[in-house]
Amino acid sequence: MNCPTCGGSGTTLAFFAVRSGGRCDPCRPLRCYRCAGAGTVPDEMREWIAAGALLKEGRRRRNMTLRQEAARRRIPASALAAMEAGRESSRFAIDLPASAAAEDEPEEQFVYAVTTYRHEPERHWPWLARTVGLFPNEESAELCMEENQGDLDEGGRYGWAVVEQVPLGLYPVSAESAVFFRFDRGARRWIRLEAKPPELPDGLASFHTVG
Repeated sequence: MNCPTCGGSGTTLAFFAVRSGGRCDPCRPLRCYRCAGAGTVPDEMREWIAAGALLKEGRRRRNMTLRQEAARRRIPASALAAMEAGRESSRFAIDLPASAAAEDEPEEQFVYAVTTYRHEPERHWPWLARTVGLFPNEESAELCMEENQGDLDEGGRYGWAVVEQVPLGLYPVSAESAVFFRFDRGARRWIRLEAKPPELPDGLASFHTVG
């Protein structure tokens, strides 16, 4: 049958921001991704497309990413993507219970971030924050604070700090674990606090713990 994506032409149009000879050529034909330029596909692909749409709908209902769903079914993510797009048959995509895949999923990994703060009242936004260190565990992060490694206070300029548990990945948001410190200039050391110091404003920390 004719390819349902390109209508049998073997090409699809794509937009490009390519400048050549002083002019912009925004639209170019590309080889169709479904039929690889042939213009035709197997007759059974119509069923693959319908089944793939159901696969994708079910995954979204379970609020799972493509990789999570592929792990649940114990197939490569690339294979599941092809099935959902209707480029391959999905009849071998075994639907396993979520608990079975959970046994194979790695535990979420964390690092411990050390962020220091200083207060400059003459500035429009007087609080400055910087994340100065990442550590594999909480013990090494807190040891850094106890020993004031690298002179984290920078001669008393930075008077507050927090150690936060942060998951690996893009745009990380900290977990519940957060330990605050205040620098004691007289003793030249960081003092661990029981809670967030009241002088620190809400929403200050790099990973959103403060607040």
